[in-house]
Amino acid sequence: MDWEAKCRELERENRELKKEIRQVERANACLQAVVTFLTVLLTPLLGGLDKAYRRFSAQDKYAVLAAMEKLKEEGGTILGFSHVVHKAYSTLLRWRSLVRGKTKDQALELLADKAAAHRKPGLAPFVRQAITYCHEKFPHWGAKQIARHLQKKQGLKVSPATVHKILKQEHPDGPWDKKRRQKLHTFGVAGLAFCLDHAELAVGQAKAWVLLLLDETSRFILGFSLEVSKSTEKAVDLVRAAIDQYGRPLLVKTDNAPEFRQEFRALIGALGLFHLNSPYYYAPFNGKVERVIRELRDYLKFQPKAATLAELAAQIAAWIQEHNYLRCHEGLGWLTPAEVFLEGKQPAVPEQVERVRLRQEEGRVVLKFKNRRNQPARLELTLPQAA
Repeated sequence: MDWEAKCRELERENRELKKEIRQVERANACLQAVVTFLTVLLTPLLGGLDKAYRRFSAQDKYAVLAAMEKLKEEGGTILGFSHVVHKAYSTLLRWRSLVRGKTKDQALELLADKAAAHRKPGLAPFVRQAITYCHEKFPHWGAKQIARHLQKKQGLKVSPATVHKILKQEHPDGPWDKKRRQKLHTFGVAGLAFCLDHAELAVGQAKAWVLLLLDETSRFILGFSLEVSKSTEKAVDLVRAAIDQYGRPLLVKTDNAPEFRQEFRALIGALGLFHLNSPYYYAPFNGKVERVIRELRDYLKFQPKAATLAELAAQIAAWIQEHNYLRCHEGLGWLTPAEVFLEGKQPAVPEQVERVRLRQEEGRVVLKFKNRRNQPARLELTLPQAA
């Protein structure tokens, strides 16, 4: 029997056992230190702490370091302590290096929150005045426009975040026309205006276009078409079908897509309808139909992916039935679109939404409203024959 080999094997096993014992001792010391931390530090603070996050005070940090040092003396590790108290390992090391060799008073001074001391120096008064003056002169400008204007015209390098902060300090309640800037308007009468818009949807591995037509006031969906491409003729055919079923509106609202331009205006004008298209680069103008399209996309997320146009059309038809007759809209005073459009119930118009006033004459209609700066504005629409 090789006694030397047997001794070497036993020594190796002994070393592994000692290593395992040291690991268990460290874990036990860490748990003991955590118990000490919870009892010594947190218990006195339970009355003053709430569940919301807050920064550690200097006293809290000093107590954490004291518990951590006790852990080190008992054989624990700072890394294990950081995992339990949910404080970054680097942060604990930084606090420890700050107070090493210092008295308690010196440590508390060094551990005090220096966030306020490291803030950027305050802006010069003339910079604040320049921002305020620019905002008063151009109240419809955003923070980016003001920052770029000051840099270009006056050589003042100010970030948009700083501009926004200064304006927030000067106007804590927000601009007087904050809701007006959203351009929230309505005609307030069901059947007066139709809204049209396209949306791209997935069909199997291909794409299709759905065209939705809805009443502007009630959000009642009057019809839809599902095709593989967009065209002006299909949009006009959808309007004709809605007229035959629900009656003739006064005007049709669309965006500035290629299929809603001169040819569309001429064909709609031949039907005796006025065309109201949105300002360029202002999607919220047709926001009601855009919102309905978003609801359709949300609905389709919970449906099996359609492989054919027929399957997708069936899903859209089921959603339209739900939207028109089941879904209550907050913007309508929690009425359904069918109650407003078919039953004639008067919807509750929110205070921030303005009713557009109409004056109709032969061959033209005049819309009166207030613009983004709360000033009276008007828009005149004419039929192609009367132009």
